[in-house]
Amino acid sequence: MRKDNTNLKVIDIKQVISLELNQHPELKLIDIYKLVFQAYLGPAHLLADTNDSAKKIMTEILLHPEPYKPLKQDIGSQHGFFRLSLDFLVPVLQLKKEKAISELYRKSFLLAELMQESVLDFTYNLDITKLWKETIPVIQQLIVFDLNEWQQVNTIAESKAIPRHSQQYKTLYNPKYRVLKYQFYDDIEKLLQ
Repeated sequence: MRKDNTNLKVIDIKQVISLELNQHPELKLIDIYKLVFQAYLGPAHLLADTNDSAKKIMTEILLHPEPYKPLKQDIGSQHGFFRLSLDFLVPVLQLKKEKAISELYRKSFLLAELMQESVLDFTYNLDITKLWKETIPVIQQLIVFDLNEWQQVNTIAESKAIPRHSQQYKTLYNPKYRVLKYQFYDDIEKLLQ
């Protein structure tokens, strides 16, 4: 059974946002909202089918060969979640094409299983709207966004929607990653062998 795997009292959201600003300085406010959402809620939804999820991971890797950095990004102060770049799954170049494809699928399937294990049990009720409102003063200490951006993102937060990255973030940083429980952070290499 899935359970709450975040400890809200120990997540230093200011540190998490600061790290994101250092890694991806041209982001938009919606990208910070997405980060906050993921920091507290992780993947946020169960996968309907692990095979289908593995295929989507493979497709994303094959269609978007540009790198996404960093390979691992702690977004929960070592207590919540982390982002794992899909570049982490790319097989070594020495493999023959057929072997590389089967290796990529195998690792994609393992990642899909880890994603499934990383989803919170929503009997534990986290309110993203409340968490976002508490995060606003922290963001305002770190970076300035215009009023229009604030209004748009606050509306999304009120609706509790899971956002997509901004077009600017997609263009500049090629985000292709999955969110996993931090407990997998140190052993991810072994888990995906």
